[in-house]
This record gives sequence, structure tokens and C-alpha cells, in this order.
Amino acid sequence: MLTPGSSIPDVPKPPGADKLVHLGLFMVLAFLWSRVFNDRTDKRIKKSKYIPNFLVVIVVFAILVEYIQRLVPGRSFDYWDILFNILGVTIGAVLFYYLHKRKSKLV
Repeated sequence: MLTPGSSIPDVPKPPGADKLVHLGLFMVLAFLWSRVFNDRTDKRIKKSKYIPNFLVVIVVFAILVEYIQRLVPGRSFDYWDILFNILGVTIGAVLFYYLHKRKSKLV
């Protein structure tokens, strides 16, 4: 994510491929952290209260990563990357929620 642009090989990519990478990385990140948080949280704690807060932390991280790229030689800041980062977080969290809800109904 913060690799200097000069160390990334210059391989032709389809248009928008980097946006799919952003979406995919943050989708996996949000899904896995949702799972960890859900499995490790004490059952007495209302998860509905804490999970949104933790997702906000991931969104802030997604935005910070993009801002930090301005300081890395050969990298640039892009609002579209932020949008796809946030979209990835949203999809990952929603996917976890529906899979977890479905699993709970089967048990």
C-alpha cells in the first residue's frame, strides 16, 4: 500500500484494476477483523454497539493510508481510491454480517 511507486513494476493493467485491488484489500481486512472481533468479544457486551466503532477505525485507516501516499515518492493521493477503500470496508462488513447471521440460523 505504501510501496514507493518506483519499486512497482510497470506492467500494463486494465483500466480501473487498481480500484478493484483497493476494494478487495479493504473488503478482506474488514471481513477478517469483523470475524476476530465477533469471536473474541465477550457475549455480555453488546456487539452492535462496538462493531460500528471498530469499522469507523478501519475507514479512518483507509483514508490515512491514502493521505500518507502523498508523502511517498512515486505515489499519489486519489479520492477514488478512498471511495473504493470505504466501499471495500462496507462490503466486507456486510458480507460478514449476512454470513454470520445465516450461520446462526443453521445452528
